[in-house]
Amino acid sequence: MAREEIDERDAALEDIEQVKKGALRARDLVKQILTFSRRGDVEIVRLTPHLIVNESLKLLRATIPATIEIRHNIDKDCGAILADPSRLHQVMMNLCTNALQAMENEQGVLTVSLACKELGARDVESELNVAPGRYVELAISDTGQGMDKATMARIFEPYFTTKGYGKGTGLGLALVHGIVHECGGMIKVESEMGQGSTFRLYFPVVPDEAGQAAAGQFVSDLRGGHERILVVDDEATIVAFEKFVLEGLGYRVTATTKSLEALVAFSSGPEDFDLLISDQAMPDMPGTELVKKVLAIRPDLPVILCTGYSSQVNEETAPARGISKFVMKPFSRDELAKLVRKVLDEK
Repeated sequence: MAREEIDERDAALEDIEQVKKGALRARDLVKQILTFSRRGDVEIVRLTPHLIVNESLKLLRATIPATIEIRHNIDKDCGAILADPSRLHQVMMNLCTNALQAMENEQGVLTVSLACKELGARDVESELNVAPGRYVELAISDTGQGMDKATMARIFEPYFTTKGYGKGTGLGLALVHGIVHECGGMIKVESEMGQGSTFRLYFPVVPDEAGQAAAGQFVSDLRGGHERILVVDDEATIVAFEKFVLEGLGYRVTATTKSLEALVAFSSGPEDFDLLISDQAMPDMPGTELVKKVLAIRPDLPVILCTGYSSQVNEETAPARGISKFVMKPFSRDELAKLVRKVLDEK
């Protein structure tokens, strides 16, 4: 919201962008934590990997001992790939953390490089469903203790670990392996005892597309409208955010932090609204109950249900409750704007 109020020449703009990046990084770290505790949503998008690699290196530099030297050679023009941004960040953090733990006495060199590589038939002959062509190579090396052949043969097995009790689950490399193969890529490992290790990850390059916005870029050409929207969420900051975004796009918004107030407002004029956007977890009445009462009055009303977590409803069960779209928090300004327009257009 502050970003929209500030002139492009204002010195505070860069600070606000850093705050936004920090918040998104925190969101992505939470997604990592949830990966094994529940099935999370995977968002495969076209992205330029150098942005995520550089962000990961900044986070690492701030959290690891100064005795570890980080060297990097990042090619910004190595091409774009199809991947989930938070999972690519997770790959970086897992491999770099493993590399750091392999270096004794918190001393050594961590090297990260990103480059475009042309792979031939011989390079991919041992891999299933991997074809020759252009790939983005992400290489992570350490000067640690290295691995013997017996260990290398098992490193991608779930729960296999060489760490002591309580120091690792053995899920990290298995997860990395799965993520890379989901993207249509492959992993090569080089290591010798006492000589350190290098992990080379290959992601297929996707063709350039005109008009693609870079990750984190502010997009202003969003479609709005003049429809009437009822917004309810028990968190005042979220209500203020949604109202600010939607009114800025031309919509007429009635907003409240109480689900009972929302029901009264709707009941007094059911035809006055074109869309309901509701939170799920609210103290007076949960979102699913509000939706049920609203649709009993007007069954044709489109509904968007938002939640950070709910055991009562999910993306699969939402349609049976009359919910048009189910969305997990947090969502950005652009995501909200596109979702609202999509639901209204579908109606």
